[in-house]
Amino acid sequence: MFTRVNIKAAAVTLCQQKLKSGKAAAVVVNAGCANAYTGEQGLADAQKVTEMAAKGLGISASEMLIASTGVTGKLLPMDKMRLD
Repeated sequence: MFTRVNIKAAAVTLCQQKLKSGKAAAVVVNAGCANAYTGEQGLADAQKVTEMAAKGLGISASEMLIASTGVTGKLLPMDKMRLD
């Protein structure tokens, strides 16, 4: 289920694109930064996070979704987004 508003956060846009295939294997979730209203950089960052998480799980990045919640208008803190 997704928002019906026209302005969507990067996570929503990316998940809608990925779910066109009809399947997903996992979701990576972050809290504290919604990554909303962040434009192309926000979308690129969301994609990178799904790629990193998918690699860690050994699955295709096309099947990895992302959910973000928190402050809007700020980019994901990519220096803290890593698998350890």
